[in-house]
Amino acid sequence: MKYTILLMMLALVACGNNKNVGKASENVLIVHSLTKQDNFPGVESNLRFTRTYTCIMHSELMQSFQPQYLLVDSVQLPIKSFQRNGTLQLVDNGATINPGDTIQFITNRMYYNADSRNNILEEMTYASSGIMLADSLASLRCLTDSGVIDLSLGTIEARSSIYNP
Repeated sequence: MKYTILLMMLALVACGNNKNVGKASENVLIVHSLTKQDNFPGVESNLRFTRTYTCIMHSELMQSFQPQYLLVDSVQLPIKSFQRNGTLQLVDNGATINPGDTIQFITNRMYYNADSRNNILEEMTYASSGIMLADSLASLRCLTDSGVIDLSLGTIEARSSIYNP
């Protein structure tokens, strides 16, 4: 009985020291740049401003993946295309990111005035991401062979706003 308890304790200690227990693979994205910049239009309309998100990163994932959405705040912004090693790739065509690839993507979020009467533009609506991120954080929602995964991109750097005349 004494030895059974001792063996169980040793097994638990060994499992606690093994950092790979419960991990299928290491998921690593090296983010070189993650920025947001607000662009205010020069004409009066219901569009208050456009926020542009730009990300440049290098993939060291152990598997290929397809970027689907940038997650910010509580919404998911669609990624329609990206540059992989300098070549434009369309997400709708099934383009994937492989281990060792460097990619860049840009996506936008529109903010609207509720009471404008001039130049009414059709409002974009964004689906909920199902999570609430702090204002300065972002994640990348990807499709892999094993399903959908969310990868943290870290802190978003705010750039100076652009005011059009």
